[in-house]
Amino acid sequence: MALTQGNLDLLAQYSQISQDLGYNVVEPANPRNAGAADISFAAEHVDMSLDGLGLMGSGAHTKNETADLTSLNKNIEKAAILIYRLAKQKAKH
Repeated sequence: MALTQGNLDLLAQYSQISQDLGYNVVEPANPRNAGAADISFAAEHVDMSLDGLGLMGSGAHTKNETADLTSLNKNIEKAAILIYRLAKQKAKH
């Protein structure tokens, strides 16, 4: 998934939500380090998209993969607020 302006704008909104909740700034990942997420197949058909909103962890897709369960609630909060704000923006247009 390419770093398009739409993707960066959406990420900026998501990062602001993260900061509003007292969490860290969210930075874009290098697309070369990204996996084959479902969004990779749809991204070219939409104006903006994000990936990686679920569990955080390490050792992705290996026998040593771990999940940080504390990240789940934080990411649910951020995603829910993002969806809410996007829905409000759409309703205004």
